[in-house]
Amino acid sequence: MRSLPIIAIVALLEACPLHACPNCNIYNYLASSVESSTNVYIGQVVVIHAKDTALVKVVEVLRGSHSPGDQLKVEFNGNADNVGTKYLFSNPTSWPPNFPTLPLWLKDEVSFLVRKNR
Repeated sequence: MRSLPIIAIVALLEACPLHACPNCNIYNYLASSVESSTNVYIGQVVVIHAKDTALVKVVEVLRGSHSPGDQLKVEFNGNADNVGTKYLFSNPTSWPPNFPTLPLWLKDEVSFLVRKNR
């Protein structure tokens, strides 16, 4: 069996552009977001102040200086349906996209990233 000449392989690669895996990109953004955060915690939404801010009670600290029971005013896009719901909150300084608020089902992954970067 004959193999393709190198020129044919190069031409084939140029004709078929390679695309980054969307899942890999999202994971890299998540990792960068968590790594750049000085505070990462689970918080429960207490009150929605406006469409972009909420009062959040700290439930569990994964990284940072906050303590359970602290109440913080944070940026949050939600409505009254979110009151009582717990989320992962952080203060990322990485370039967007970053993730200052995440669903609680990502706790294991975020905890892993926090431990990895101590």
